[in-house]
Amino acid sequence: MMDDGSNARSGFILHTKSFTKEEVYKIAGILHYKFNLQCTVQIHENKFPVIYIRKVSMDHLKKLVIPYFHEELKYKLGL
Repeated sequence: MMDDGSNARSGFILHTKSFTKEEVYKIAGILHYKFNLQCTVQIHENKFPVIYIRKVSMDHLKKLVIPYFHEELKYKLGL
């Protein structure tokens, strides 16, 4: 997230361009079932799948990752 993630207007995008579509769906499923994050897979630039973490999950996501985030990169979480 610190490297290949970006704050969207209302959620968070994980840029997963180096993964296949099947792998991206699998990662999104793991994020949902293991971490209870509401995610969708979207096609970016009409060719690359990315994972969009929805606004409803942002507070929960922040609680999960803030302890591991470098201080200078917390802006990606809207902090």
